[in-house]
Amino acid sequence: AARRLQDPLQPQLLTRVQSFSVVDSPPASSSTTSPSHKDTARPSNAVVTPTATAVVKAYMDLSKAKLSALVVTTTAAGFMAAGGPLSTMGYCCIGTALCSSSA
Repeated sequence: AARRLQDPLQPQLLTRVQSFSVVDSPPASSSTTSPSHKDTARPSNAVVTPTATAVVKAYMDLSKAKLSALVVTTTAAGFMAAGGPLSTMGYCCIGTALCSSSA
């Protein structure tokens, strides 16, 4: 019998799904759910929209912000150690941050 492996990211996915809010879209022409079931079941015309904090957290996770900050700091230190002009160091750090966060 094949053994099913458990996904190590499953608890994180559940946490992200719980941080989304449900917004009802305009009601359809005929409603099949009674008001007593409206609190327990999601209507078929519900739209799930992420909260602002969930979106920011998702982008921070995708861009690996802490690792990118470390890479940019190392780049800036190397640029200064090499004696490069400070006027171009900002462009170098911005480019490194964009490349590092997109990988």
